[in-house]
Amino acid sequence: MHHPDALAELPAFFAANGSTPPWAQRQAAMIRRCRWLEAFTNAWDANGPAVALWQQRARTVADWHEHDGIR
Repeated sequence: MHHPDALAELPAFFAANGSTPPWAQRQAAMIRRCRWLEAFTNAWDANGPAVALWQQRARTVADWHEHDGIR
């Protein structure tokens, strides 16, 4: 989401780590991170625009599929 220009590097990243986690695990990790950032931004600006941004990003990630060709 933040670095679309680096998507081509993911295979090398996973190879360097020795494995590619299953899609469901990777997607769940991305959603957890979005939720963490939502809570973080809510702590310093309750219900501010950044909170809504991270809520939307979590929904976006939840709609992604492994074979969309861009993940």
